[in-house]
Amino acid sequence: MMLLSQALTKLLRLWDQGHLSGFPGDLLQDKIPVVLYEMLVQTRRSQDADGSWGGQSNEVTAYSILTLNYLAPLPWATALLPEVHEAIASGKRFLNEAADSWDKPDIIWIEKVSYGSTTLCQTYCLAAMNANIASEPWGDAVKQLTSVSLKAVEKFVYFFSTLPLFSQMPKWQLRAALVEGYLFLTRLKRQSEFIFPKLEETDEKYLEYIPFTWTASNYLQKTPLSANLLWEMMVVSMLNYQADEYMEAVVGKNFESNLFPVKEIIHELCAPAKTQTNGTKEAHTNGTSTEIPTENGIENKEIPVNGTSVLSDVKSVLSRFTTYILTHPSLSTSTPHDISRLHTELRTFLLAHVTHISDNSRFTAQSNHTSTSTAPFLTPRTSYFDWVRTTSAEHTSCPYSFAFFSCLASKDGKDCFPGATAKYYAQDLCAHLAVMCRQYNDFGSIVRDRNEKNINSINFPEFHNGEKEGEEKEKKLKAELFEIAEYEREVLSLARKKLEVRAPKRVLGMFGLFVDVTDLYGQIYVARDIGVATGSVKKAAS
Repeated sequence: MMLLSQALTKLLRLWDQGHLSGFPGDLLQDKIPVVLYEMLVQTRRSQDADGSWGGQSNEVTAYSILTLNYLAPLPWATALLPEVHEAIASGKRFLNEAADSWDKPDIIWIEKVSYGSTTLCQTYCLAAMNANIASEPWGDAVKQLTSVSLKAVEKFVYFFSTLPLFSQMPKWQLRAALVEGYLFLTRLKRQSEFIFPKLEETDEKYLEYIPFTWTASNYLQKTPLSANLLWEMMVVSMLNYQADEYMEAVVGKNFESNLFPVKEIIHELCAPAKTQTNGTKEAHTNGTSTEIPTENGIENKEIPVNGTSVLSDVKSVLSRFTTYILTHPSLSTSTPHDISRLHTELRTFLLAHVTHISDNSRFTAQSNHTSTSTAPFLTPRTSYFDWVRTTSAEHTSCPYSFAFFSCLASKDGKDCFPGATAKYYAQDLCAHLAVMCRQYNDFGSIVRDRNEKNINSINFPEFHNGEKEGEEKEKKLKAELFEIAEYEREVLSLARKKLEVRAPKRVLGMFGLFVDVTDLYGQIYVARDIGVATGSVKKAAS
């Protein structure tokens, strides 16, 4: 790590001085800053309480001190300088107190046999004791690689530290995770329109949260996941928000009265590669969540007047989305079972949005609908219990994202969760996770749902007993919703314990991150609403 940090910082210096104009821009802009920063943070986090590294190894301690010296001057490391200075100082104190043993190297070098070098140990210990952080300023080229607002970082540190998930995390580590999130955010913003069109007058405050949720949650894991995997899931998280936004603002606006053509597009785009059985096309199978009732029980299949061009745009956008997910290069080693599951869950996710549009339409059409957030839904298709486990949970994107993550986690031709029992526990865990996240989301977005006339959990008849409208009623309904969400958390914990006995440790470590990130979004919604406020859509680029 020491030699790599030295080499990459020298590369940045040369590029900053204009000597490497032909060097690949994506490596400099997207990859190298993250790699260098992760080395800095991992080195700082791995330091022992006595100031040493490597279990009181003089040589490893010396390498770590030099690594921090190389990386500390980076422009995006400014927020961690106090911790880095303290780490270097405590490391030097350890080496100074252990000076008599510098000539007794650890067996850390490997050739045909493992060996230690007295010369190398003494040389690097001396170098570390005399090293100082470089003060040479960086030029604009490196400074502009990323933008980290220290003021914004401190605001987010305060906010995230109030959430249960991070209440015990040291403030400097939370700050480090947030800075790392900014390194990803610049790249994520550049990708924000590569599939879904930009919607006018849309509040995209959710975009700033996405990298933080993954980097901060990653710091909680015993074995943190790679930057590449974090990036893939950040993109999926962004696309999920945009899909929700697009389905509401475009599909809902143009096809609210006839959603059948959109359903057909979804079935077509998410169909498995093999759809022929005995020479006939397999019938689409839908669960309760994907059926759209009409007054006469028959769906209108005619495309609305002037709807052909819009439908073409919808198909183009959804095709880009489904193609990106279902043909992602990272899925090349996934098993057929996990790939099949992904097709099913992605289709269910999109169809749940269609059903949600239908539900919202009927909810807002109620003759007694008022501006109050606690207006009861008079004609729900199902009970609240069924709705929150089907349409509502599937609408969160949690189940299909879980399936995508499973594909990333499958390895060597083996299913991510081997055996029927492990698969059952995993799917049950995901189901409760999605329900819990939806209920926390509804808890925090009551005002937005009221303004946008979206159905919320508390609108279901089960929550109403004839109370008068007002603040007291809303408090009561929110308290009841929160209690149900906490019940889902208890059942989720049971499923997680069961899964720990059946799933491989490598997989459990990965899915520990997924569960934490999903749970974190629920905690964020309880604290503040970060959902999108939809506007009108610009014509999608072909």
